[in-house]
Amino acid sequence: MMERAFLYGDLLFETIRVYDEKICFIDKHYQRLKRSAELLQFDLKAFSQQIFEQEIQSSLGGIKNARVRFVMYRNSKGYYTPNTNDVKWEVEILPLDVNEKVCKNLGVFNEYKKPCNQLSNIKSGNALVYVMAGLYAKNNKFDDCIILNEHGRIAEVISSNLFLVKGNKLITPPLTEGCVDGVMRKVLIESATEKGIYVEELPLTTNELLQAHEVFLTNSIHGIIPVKSFNLIDYATSFSSTLKTFITTNS
Repeated sequence: MMERAFLYGDLLFETIRVYDEKICFIDKHYQRLKRSAELLQFDLKAFSQQIFEQEIQSSLGGIKNARVRFVMYRNSKGYYTPNTNDVKWEVEILPLDVNEKVCKNLGVFNEYKKPCNQLSNIKSGNALVYVMAGLYAKNNKFDDCIILNEHGRIAEVISSNLFLVKGNKLITPPLTEGCVDGVMRKVLIESATEKGIYVEELPLTTNELLQAHEVFLTNSIHGIIPVKSFNLIDYATSFSSTLKTFITTNS
């Protein structure tokens, strides 16, 4: 059993899309996992990008389309303080949902807030705020919910980063606002900038969503997810549709 992972959430994970046998954005997933592992002082001497990719490929066993969850955890005895920083990893293969996803109704989760520090930028086993936000969304019939940071500003949503379109530019919260350092977030910022689309990372409040022309979400499995409405405001989806033409999850 993954003792420390189970008892203390002492783990990292990557959720990766595999489409038509291609592991999408494998380099960016590995680099994020490596940065996060170094932050947690995991010992990576027995790990490399080649091992990362080989472990995923062997677990797929020829499956062409899948949602991969790669979990790395500290393999050590001890209580809160580990005896060593050795790591182990496991790979879980799940069915891939290839349907286009739309957030018809976006809500706001207010009960618990994310701190603004580097631990908030990584995908770890400490996910209770997302669980509670998910229950809130389910109980209130929202498709997704905004998670706020300790300052009451937008961090992200339950399993995605958030962007808004205002005028001719894209705006998204910077990592210092407590959002996860999303792979698709990074891909979108880089690709949009290359296409001459102005992207700005700015702190955002929910009030600014009321003035946005469009709002959309991003994650590695579904790519760009348009938001249809928030707080009785209906949004267009033309800009996010245009972005989909040059930003895909299958690159």
